[in-house]
Amino acid sequence: MVSRNANGWTVGTDSRGLARIFFYQNGDKWALSSSFYELIKHLRSNGVRLTHLDSLLAALGVRRGFNDQLTTSMTPIANIELLPSFASALINHPSIEILSSPPRKLPDYDTALAEYISVWRSRLSTLTTDDRISIQCDLSGGIDSRAVLAFMIAEEHFDPNNHRFAIVSAPHKINDFEVASNISDFYRLPLGVQRQKTKSKMGQSRALEEWRRDSLGVYLPVYLHSSQFDFGAVHAHGAGGGNFRPYYSGRDVSSQAAKGSAYMHPDAFTDWRDRVAESSKNLQAFRPDTPPLVLHYREFRNRFHFGHRPHHNIVFSPLESILTDMITDRPDGRDGRQIYFDVMESLAPGLKDIPFDQESKSPTPTNIQDLTIVNAATVSTGRIFGTPVGGGAVGEDGDAYAEWIEEGALALAKEEVAEAIGLSASESAQTAVDEARVNKRRLQSHNADLLNLSFAKSADLIISN
Repeated sequence: MVSRNANGWTVGTDSRGLARIFFYQNGDKWALSSSFYELIKHLRSNGVRLTHLDSLLAALGVRRGFNDQLTTSMTPIANIELLPSFASALINHPSIEILSSPPRKLPDYDTALAEYISVWRSRLSTLTTDDRISIQCDLSGGIDSRAVLAFMIAEEHFDPNNHRFAIVSAPHKINDFEVASNISDFYRLPLGVQRQKTKSKMGQSRALEEWRRDSLGVYLPVYLHSSQFDFGAVHAHGAGGGNFRPYYSGRDVSSQAAKGSAYMHPDAFTDWRDRVAESSKNLQAFRPDTPPLVLHYREFRNRFHFGHRPHHNIVFSPLESILTDMITDRPDGRDGRQIYFDVMESLAPGLKDIPFDQESKSPTPTNIQDLTIVNAATVSTGRIFGTPVGGGAVGEDGDAYAEWIEEGALALAKEEVAEAIGLSASESAQTAVDEARVNKRRLQSHNADLLNLSFAKSADLIISN
C-alpha cells in the first residue's frame, strides 16, 4: 500500500507482512518491490551491478526448516533487505527511511479475546451470507485447523449440507483422517476426502512466473499455483499457529542457528550465524515483549511458508491475525497455546476435548484452569464487491512442474552454480531432475532433492550478473 504525505511517499504491507517488500539502497540509488526476483531483474536491467553474500547463499543449502527461507532481514545480495512486517518505508528521494509501527497498547485479556473473535466471526459471516462464495475448510488431527473449524461451527449461516461448504481431510494421513472423522461424526459434518477442483486454470508460463515472483531466491519449497485469483473460492485453514506457540526448539535464535554448523564451511557458518544474531537483535529492539524464536518465525518462516498462498487464493486464516498478538504477547507467562482452547470453548464448547492426533496437543490442567470464555455474539456482516472468475481453462496447456525441472537442470549445468552449491547439493538436485525425466515422478514440495534443485535455481539468480 502506498500513500503520500508531507514527508514523501510511504510504502507498507499487510499486518503480517505476507505481501513481502524488498528494498535496495546504496548511496543515492534505491528501489522497492514486492518480489526479490523482480527487484533483481529491475536493478540489473538498469545497469546496477549486484554483489552476492556467500554465507547467506550457503545458508539456503542447509536442509533444515529454519533455512528453507531467508533467515535474516539481509538477503543473499548486498544492499537488498526484507522490510520487517511491522515497518513501512518512507521514500524521500534520494533516501529510504524505515519506520517501525509502535506495538499496540495491550487491553485486558478478555477484551482482546472478545475483539479477536468478533472481528473474525464478522469476516466469516460476510463470506457465508454471500451465495457466490464457496468455502473449503481443512481439518487435520492437529490444533490449528481445529481452532479454525470452531469459527465454522459457530457460524449461523454455515450449513454443512450446502454444496458451497466443504470440510475436507487427507485420507492418506491416517492419524489426521481418523481424528477428523471423529470430529465430523460428533458434529454431524460431512467429511470430504478430496479437494474441490479448481474452477479457473492459468497457463503453464504464468504459473512458473508466479513462482519466480513469490519464491525464487528467498523460499525453496516448490508450490506451483495453477489457479487464477478468484474471490468466489475461499480456503479456510490453520496457517499462522507458529506465530504464538513454540515452533523451533532451543533457547534462542543463536541456539537454533548453531544447528547449521554441521552443514556449512566454518567461515561461512560464522558469518551467517553473526548476521542472524544481528538481524534478530534489530528486530527484537522493536518487539521486546515477543520471544525471540517466535518473532523470528513470524518475520521469516511464516511470511514465506504461508505467504505465497494468499497471493493466489482468498484465504480465511484467523490464526494469521495481528489481533492474536494482543492475546498472546503478554508478560504474564501464559501458555501461548491458551488462545486455542479459549477460542474453541467460546465458539464450540467441547471441541477441545475430542482427542488430538498427539496427546501433547491436548489442553493441560493449567490450560483448563486458565480457560477464558467470552460472549462472542457481536457479529457485523459486511459486503463483498467483485465478480467471480468462473470456470474454463485459461492460457496454454502444459506441465509447469516439468518445465520447472528443466529450468533447474539448465541452472545446475552451469559450472559456477555447481561450485556455489557444492557437490552434495548438486548430486541431490540431479536426483530430482532424474526422477522427473526418467521415472516421471513428481516430488513433494518439501522433498530434499527438490529443495536442492530450488537451491541451484536460487544460486543461478543470485550469482549471475
